[in-house]
Amino acid sequence: MGSKKKTLAITLFFQLLSSVACFSRSDFTSTFLFGTATSCYQIEGAYLEGNKSLSNWDVFTHLPGIQPFVTLNHFDVPQELEDRYGSWLSPQIRILDPILLGDYPSEMHEVLGSRLPIFTYEEQKLLLNKLDFIGINHYSTNYVMDCMLSSCDLDGYMRDALIATTGYKDGVLIGEPTALQTYYAVPYGIEKMVLYIMERYNNVPMYITENGYAQGSSGASTKELINDTERIKFMHSYLTFLSAAISQGADVRGYFTWSLLDNFEWALGYTVRFGLFHVDYNTQRRTPKLSAKWYRKFLSGKRLQLRTSTQNYEI
Repeated sequence: MGSKKKTLAITLFFQLLSSVACFSRSDFTSTFLFGTATSCYQIEGAYLEGNKSLSNWDVFTHLPGIQPFVTLNHFDVPQELEDRYGSWLSPQIRILDPILLGDYPSEMHEVLGSRLPIFTYEEQKLLLNKLDFIGINHYSTNYVMDCMLSSCDLDGYMRDALIATTGYKDGVLIGEPTALQTYYAVPYGIEKMVLYIMERYNNVPMYITENGYAQGSSGASTKELINDTERIKFMHSYLTFLSAAISQGADVRGYFTWSLLDNFEWALGYTVRFGLFHVDYNTQRRTPKLSAKWYRKFLSGKRLQLRTSTQNYEI
């Protein structure tokens, strides 16, 4: 590349970097909804208070020898529904394609064949009820390999899906690793995902109901956990790419970061932290992390600069 072309390319790169690295609340519409996400089971505890009945996770976490089971949803379900209907394994539970497009994807028909449920006339009528919005929980991005024509070593639900996922391509990670295995920071992934859903489902209104950064707490001091600069980088970059998707026409109406507080993280217990507020699990003291102060500044309308260094964030 000639010196003039090289100089021009570098100049354009830094102009683009400066345009996306500095942004504020005003880059989103005034009606765009921001918030933080919590989960009743993961935050509140008190599983027998107020005449509350057991959920499936209340039962699961009290088992003395733990047995794996399949779940298709992040949230806990009333144990009565699981006992009676099989919870998310029930054929009465439908995914987006049948609800919005009237049938399962053609790939599911090809892979599962007669194992795929057939809609009755009454069920087909139920599919006429359209959605108000699509809620999206997005944490990471991985590469996917088609195993229908390639040989793959598959187990679990991947065997039925005939896909294999990995964070590596040509020996290079897709993004920065986090405290959760296979969860990588890949900011452009949220833009690609939102645009895909926009195109596939005719731009039904969307809310990002969960998006968060996994912070390992093993061996870390409270001071280190509170100074969560990596979470700030994660939120800043993901919101930048979300804003880019919206500018391309995606009808995204809100974003909720996971989570308001450090909490019980399902099978990982209290070893991973997602909160904007640090929780001392011995004293129950809650302390705002650096990310909570950053988020407050962002929501106040202050234009914030993404720093290349993890130190000296202006809060």
